[in-house]
Amino acid sequence: MNDKIIENEPGHDNATKSVKGLSENEGYANIVRLGNLQYAMIDMIKNPPTCFKEVVQIYFKNKGAEILEDINLWLERSKVTQVIYGVMANQNPNWCNKLNSNPKFYEDNIVKGMNELKKLLKNIK
Repeated sequence: MNDKIIENEPGHDNATKSVKGLSENEGYANIVRLGNLQYAMIDMIKNPPTCFKEVVQIYFKNKGAEILEDINLWLERSKVTQVIYGVMANQNPNWCNKLNSNPKFYEDNIVKGMNELKKLLKNIK
């Protein structure tokens, strides 16, 4: 994922050239980060495709510490960065609604996911 994720979407080519666009970009990136943590990390460790189980375990064993550092940066970044959720509400309406209605939703779920990921990483042999 690059720093200007929203510019990969049609009609948002130069979105990060304004303060509003930067805030929308950060909101969109936060939604992707939540999804990556839950589906590409936690769920993959819990239920890897049978033929990739060993590859998944090796990857997370080797990269686990680095991944946790990145997630911690996401968390710290969220404390100092203004976000606008909703520009991609048609793709993720459930999460956009939760993020807009609860200012702590992102932080709480990143912390929860990071704690779960730490436990899973400890069990990888």
